[in-house]
Amino acid sequence: MPNSISPVGKTNLLNAWVTGSYDVLLVDSQTFTYVQGTQTNRADIPAIERIATVALANKVVVAGALDADDVVFTGVAGDPFEYVIIVANTGVEANDAIIAVFDTATGLPLTPNGNDINLAWNASGIVQF
Repeated sequence: MPNSISPVGKTNLLNAWVTGSYDVLLVDSQTFTYVQGTQTNRADIPAIERIATVALANKVVVAGALDADDVVFTGVAGDPFEYVIIVANTGVEANDAIIAVFDTATGLPLTPNGNDINLAWNASGIVQF
């Protein structure tokens, strides 16, 4: 029998995206470097490296892809950021799992200048399963 995620299991995982709360963080890499499996939650990202945070809205699953509305970070100033990170929002940082990390997107790194930062997700979704 091959290793796989059952259809019901996959549906349950994807549905958790729609019903859960998630934030998008702009993160500087001055004292933070993401290492998969080492940094697992929001508490692992030093607060001083978090340039801005916005909640995701209107989360959906389309054709196996997680998607949500594009986001606007209003009036962002501060250090350059190299990461866009999606985390769960449970209200307890140690429980806010890191969901996705982007460090090679168009426009990264970016130095905020006090203006809004518009983040448009890929037309095929944020993450494809």
